[in-house]
Amino acid sequence: MTSNSNAVKNNLILGLILSVGFLLRVCGISFRSFFADEVFVVRAIQNPFSCLFAIDAPHGPLPFYILHFWSKVFGLSEFWMRMPSVIFGVLTCYLIYKITVELTDKRTGLIAAAIAALSPFLILYDQTARWYSLFMLASTSSVYFFMSYMKTNRIYPLLMFSISTLALLHTESIALFIILFEVLTAVFYFKKWTSKLTATFSVLSLLCVPWALALASSFHRVTPGNFAERGVAGGVLYKLGYLFYSFTVGQTISPFDLYVSLPAAGLFLILALFGLIKIWQKNRPTAIFLVLFSAATMAQVFTQVNLPHYMMHAAIPLIILISIGINEIRPVTFKGLAIAAILIIYGYSLNNLYTGQQYNRMEFMDDWREVALYVRDISDKEDLIIHSNDSFAYYNKDRKNTALYGNDLQGSKDTVIEYFKTRPSGKVVLVYSPLSGLFVRDQNTGQSLKEWLEKNYSSVKKRSFSKDSYYISKRAYVKRSFPEFRISVSSYSKKRTR
Repeated sequence: MTSNSNAVKNNLILGLILSVGFLLRVCGISFRSFFADEVFVVRAIQNPFSCLFAIDAPHGPLPFYILHFWSKVFGLSEFWMRMPSVIFGVLTCYLIYKITVELTDKRTGLIAAAIAALSPFLILYDQTARWYSLFMLASTSSVYFFMSYMKTNRIYPLLMFSISTLALLHTESIALFIILFEVLTAVFYFKKWTSKLTATFSVLSLLCVPWALALASSFHRVTPGNFAERGVAGGVLYKLGYLFYSFTVGQTISPFDLYVSLPAAGLFLILALFGLIKIWQKNRPTAIFLVLFSAATMAQVFTQVNLPHYMMHAAIPLIILISIGINEIRPVTFKGLAIAAILIIYGYSLNNLYTGQQYNRMEFMDDWREVALYVRDISDKEDLIIHSNDSFAYYNKDRKNTALYGNDLQGSKDTVIEYFKTRPSGKVVLVYSPLSGLFVRDQNTGQSLKEWLEKNYSSVKKRSFSKDSYYISKRAYVKRSFPEFRISVSSYSKKRTR
């Protein structure tokens, strides 16, 4: 009876944790407008199914397939486009629980599930219409069923491992780091390699041949020195520190918010190291498993595909180690204090998430719906709109008279001159957003175009959007231009001559 009541209690707690995780992920998913990467996805999935296979190599086709059919049923709103990521995120929390239980015990598993469910980092990316959550789910699923097969040698977990890994490989090419971990685990942790496993990897390789051929032309992007638009610069220790900070504290507490960031990061570091020491003393094979998991997934840091949301799978062993650290704290009073401190940190970070404060990736909080509405209010249909942002284009899609300023300054000037020749009573509206877009590469052109318009035409209206309250501290620590307002809208009319 006691065993059954404990199982019921455990399941109730797990259900509560997953329910809270679901609510936190659903909360506010329709508040933010689509950022540039999401706009690309929403546009891409409207293509015929046959066009989706290599529409965004090296990113796999599976997320596009899922959202393609999902959109046929639920439409293209921000809420419904992000809902699959919410579902994938909650399932990932459950699988992290299952992996942790396999390695340790149910109490540590519940702690790991709670950390994953409450994690501001995971919640942030579980609220995007991108591949991140699916990649995390497929990673955890592949690892869990791989462990199950290696322990039981049964067909069902091997089949589920095959399905999970096939999904993983068709979600992201960086899945190879998970495959690396599983191979290392088979050799050094389980110390066996079966003929069924050889056959499974052979079949998976054959099934991935079409995708591998489509990927070949873009695979160089994961090598050092490339993919600079998204890679984290700096030394290895800096990159690892940035990953650790993102995975634990989240990306909605600025690293420059030192009174919060330093104590928070320090607490998580102590818990992770304490967890590693304790598991090494009590269960060395499990410690080796987690070290291999960390080492294989963290190897990705040596490529330029090393932003935290490209390395979400590396957060799994870290979550488990922190959970072990929490569970091993004695006495209970200290454990309670550690849990309370984590809840305060997460609460602060989640408050920033829902209120649009301190985002590391500020493009998440740029309200392009508001910008598009403002442009519509201050302009006529025949006015010329000049911009360089995909998100603005998406929300401004009913306006036909638009132009991109791109990198061609003279071309943009010629467009304005020709426009005023044909419509001398019209207006030109410039939407300038140097730090918000798929690739930040048009800053100089936009600034020069803005200065040229100010000099040669009459300014009608100006308004700024997306204030960054931490722009001064960012300038102090990072050698880069951080404007107070990330977006400005200016309208101009032709100057009257006497």
